[in-house]
Amino acid sequence: MMRVEPIGQFSKLNTSFFVVEEDFAPECQIYRSIVRRVADNVRLLKTKTVDQMPGEELKVPGSPYPNRAFSVSYRSINWSEFDIVISVNISIPTEVVRQYPSVLFC
Repeated sequence: MMRVEPIGQFSKLNTSFFVVEEDFAPECQIYRSIVRRVADNVRLLKTKTVDQMPGEELKVPGSPYPNRAFSVSYRSINWSEFDIVISVNISIPTEVVRQYPSVLFC
């Protein structure tokens, strides 16, 4: 949701794109304090599509699958294969970022 344009550009540039499973490190939970009003509903997107969220019944998802259907563990990715990693909403814990000092995480 709300990421179609950047993902489209990534595919044109022959890059990799991952949806990573949520980690419970404090920095990966920062969204809960930023979007307090909808944080619990955002969590529902792991197991439900947007049209199944309270108050969003009229939305039409682009896929019949929830986010979890496409997510992978950040632990399963060899981050050293990348020069730059762009993470939306701090999805990779600091402890992992520190293990790869030659990769630009942003």
